[in-house]
Amino acid sequence: MCVPLRWAILLVLAFQIGCAPRERAAPRSARAPIPAPTPKPAGPPADFDLGQKAFQEGRFDEAVRRLLAAEPAMPGSNALYHFLGASYVKLGQTDAGIAALIRANSYKEDASTYDWLGLAYRDKGDFAESARCYQKALAMAPGNVTFYYGLGVASYWMGWIPEALQAIQMGLQKGSPQDRPGLFELEAWVYGARGMYPEVFGLLGNRPQIGAIVRSHAEGLEVVRQMRGFPADAAGLRPGDVLTAFNGTSLKGTAAAGFQEQILARAEFGSKAAVRFLRSGQEYQTEVVVGVPAQFAALAKSAAGPRPLGAAQGPSLKLVRLEVKPATVSPGARFDLEADYIAAGAPPDANRPGVEFTFSILEGGQVRYSEPPLSLGPPGGARQTRLQHLTATTKPGAYTIRVTLRYRGLTAEDSVNFTIR
Repeated sequence: MCVPLRWAILLVLAFQIGCAPRERAAPRSARAPIPAPTPKPAGPPADFDLGQKAFQEGRFDEAVRRLLAAEPAMPGSNALYHFLGASYVKLGQTDAGIAALIRANSYKEDASTYDWLGLAYRDKGDFAESARCYQKALAMAPGNVTFYYGLGVASYWMGWIPEALQAIQMGLQKGSPQDRPGLFELEAWVYGARGMYPEVFGLLGNRPQIGAIVRSHAEGLEVVRQMRGFPADAAGLRPGDVLTAFNGTSLKGTAAAGFQEQILARAEFGSKAAVRFLRSGQEYQTEVVVGVPAQFAALAKSAAGPRPLGAAQGPSLKLVRLEVKPATVSPGARFDLEADYIAAGAPPDANRPGVEFTFSILEGGQVRYSEPPLSLGPPGGARQTRLQHLTATTKPGAYTIRVTLRYRGLTAEDSVNFTIR
């Protein structure tokens, strides 16, 4: 990726590694006399320079050690806490990184510090706070393409597709040709969320990927997030699923980069790969399209969705995707509800209906509208889509659509949020 970014989404499949932090405090005995404070010896002046150099060379543990040694000699230094926070972020110690970066900005606000803070919040999954940091960075440096990219990514993960596109377009206007590949890749994510697969193919080409961010797990690779509308999402994979095998090859002990370079790169673009994964202790199998060809929608629809391994051939029902497009609509505007489902097993007869579909719209937990049940016909065993055209109410606010599917005594239910503003 040509955009000089500090966050680490690895798209090929867009795979990557996440993070996790800790913190603690202890009380002092009230009965013991309080000694006079003993000043810490100031670290040698070289510690800050050595810590900064270690950071730039990727030795982040050493950078933290050196910068902490320099801390007593540099009270109120934005630069020290900036590099300390950035080092913690690179080590995956997100909370410690956020604390140090906030402290850096308390001494002197800096656009680059807000950039790292936006990355840290993104790693933590707080995309609203990440977007706020990039907006602050852009207010200080409106020509910085990296900040537009960061704002676009945060907006994308929040489902703010128009805002993401606006950030991408601003980045393309202000950036150089070297900045474009990264912005085009982000634009492809947006097109995937809108189901515009010829446009995705035009931007990404025949890249072998499934569109997910993962991290290492004892049993394989754990899904952290998946790009909406991309192969992993279309195959029914969800955050928390642990990929254990890909086309018969075990993923146990495989790193994200190794998966891309040693396994996925050998898969044929546009083919369907059998993927095994763990979900809540149960092993499942699904089919994932490799890459995003122009005809991806048809390929994904014909692929077999998630199913428990070793399950009997009785009725089965799965709601694999639920999405509102766009996620933010204007009062009175048209929008779509899309529900992908897989139903299989005993076919219906004349006295028993096929798959039954209904939905309700809620505001603040209260049901404002309910659709009467609708029969979707007999199951086919393949992934199918129910597209419902809706019109937004004139009242702005946050709403939830709850969808329920029923088939032969089975029920599948899920909810999706959207905003009217």
